[in-house]
Amino acid sequence: MFKNYFAFTKSPALNLIIGLLISLGLLIGLGPLLVSHGKELPFSVLSLVVLFNAIWWGWQIGFLSALLYIFFGIAGLHIFPNYEFGIKHVFTITNCGYYFGFLAAALLAGYFAEIPRKKKMLNTLAVWFLGHALILLLGGLYIYRINPERAWAFVQLDLSAYAVKATAGLIITVAFLRFVEGRENFYKVS
Repeated sequence: MFKNYFAFTKSPALNLIIGLLISLGLLIGLGPLLVSHGKELPFSVLSLVVLFNAIWWGWQIGFLSALLYIFFGIAGLHIFPNYEFGIKHVFTITNCGYYFGFLAAALLAGYFAEIPRKKKMLNTLAVWFLGHALILLLGGLYIYRINPERAWAFVQLDLSAYAVKATAGLIITVAFLRFVEGRENFYKVS
């Protein structure tokens, strides 16, 4: 979506590199942050940033930036949530499925976001919730494979956080599209 409105250069390859650097910067800058509300379990904004990159820049940049983010974290940069790092962090029972989910959601959400639709707001809503559902599903399935008793507890805890992140992403994306396209053009059939 975003790449349809802003081009940094005339070269598509250079635009891809610039978009990749921006999205990777967002992941590295915001990935370690945890948000907590009261006594609730803190949650990461990582899934929100992964889907922002995929929906706004497309599946190529979204997937590549998520893949590079995971690679850099495994290589030793302190960029995972709560400033963790390393392969041991990625392959723990509560993390591994979510990282696979980030990659799958970046591919799927980015692909669906690039398809022109008649109802942009409904499409954006569906893509945000589809991406978060895929991340939650793969994360829960990985936990279930190793420890079935803990899987449902983690899915229940993450469900409300993912709903909040999906709603926030939807609001920001729709507001951006309405601003860029104008009110009349936003509601026109593509």
